[in-house]
Amino acid sequence: MKGGFSPPDECVTNITFGSRVQASWTLPHSYFYMATATTTSTSRRLCREPLHILGAGSIGQLFAASIRSRFPSYPLTVLLRESHRHRWNDDNRELKIEWIRPSNLVKPTSQSESVCVPIEYLLEDPNNNNLGPIQNLLVTTKSYQAVAAVESVLSRMNTHNADSTTNSRIILLCNGALSVKEELEALLLQNRRPIQMVLATTTHGAYREQHEPSTQKLIHAGCGQTFIEESAKDIGNLWNEAGLNCISLSSQAMQSLLWQKLAANCVINPLTALYQCTNGELLLEPNFPLLQAEILEEVSKVLAVLASNGDDTDNNCCEVNVNSLGNFVNQVIRDTSTNKSSMYQDIVHGHRTEIDHLNGYVVRKGRDLGIQCPANEDIVQRIKEKEKS
Repeated sequence: MKGGFSPPDECVTNITFGSRVQASWTLPHSYFYMATATTTSTSRRLCREPLHILGAGSIGQLFAASIRSRFPSYPLTVLLRESHRHRWNDDNRELKIEWIRPSNLVKPTSQSESVCVPIEYLLEDPNNNNLGPIQNLLVTTKSYQAVAAVESVLSRMNTHNADSTTNSRIILLCNGALSVKEELEALLLQNRRPIQMVLATTTHGAYREQHEPSTQKLIHAGCGQTFIEESAKDIGNLWNEAGLNCISLSSQAMQSLLWQKLAANCVINPLTALYQCTNGELLLEPNFPLLQAEILEEVSKVLAVLASNGDDTDNNCCEVNVNSLGNFVNQVIRDTSTNKSSMYQDIVHGHRTEIDHLNGYVVRKGRDLGIQCPANEDIVQRIKEKEKS
């Protein structure tokens, strides 16, 4: 890539979250103030190292476009499978994203922008992949693709090149991150790779439309919040500067938040797929309140037992009752009301869904703990039937 990215050593940023956003995120009490307070003067170190984004779905493109727009020379690359080359122009090593944005991001007067991001095609056999090292890998693939996708580039991580002083990092930003993390930890243990695992999550809503080869139209349908573990605060600062509203949380707080996000996904994704509607239209469905309550009741039971056992979270850091989870889910629905969930889009296009890493994960966790989850199990079966039809 021509040129280089040299952000200042210190970057002063004003972060203000409005009253509506303050009410949106039911964070652990010790972090709620941090998420809602106004920071008027603070030094922030931005990540300088290259960032590779694994997957070019809606969220992958949103993060790529946001960073590229704010920092045009930042060393950023999107990784795509060689078998997907036919979806883009073979002669074009850039992904062109036509980005339609809400009015309250970094450039509020610009509603549409064209952004080009470099592409690398991954060979199917990782042993024949002679591309350069990867220091920071942002995983935005489908949950069921994550392990195989990471394994395909594992040989490029922790290569100990002269420009790197730290271990490579894998940043998980995909649905079902709790389930995917368990699978990736097993992979890294098997390969004896001392790679740092970082959890992240976002409530930004986006979907895409392909217009022509090498060009994607990205609709940023709902502004939300992004969170990342504080061990990767430099990356979080980069995302925040790019307009993705990112703050850092402790690992304990992130676990709590991911369980809340899982609860939201267990409701919004499958029910929008079954009703064939946008997120906001769920609130108009007569049966929605009952279905939501049944799903969340089971999630809360599983989480309560995990908390009492000292697993995944702390009972003082996450409220597990149905009402608190329901309020969180309903706020996410309102904040992303025009968004078409990923599972809804998967069903429409005849693709496999992530149901096994969402409601299926709750069912498996419940089974391990001796908790029956019939509502979530029923949702899994109904979605699998939709996949076949």
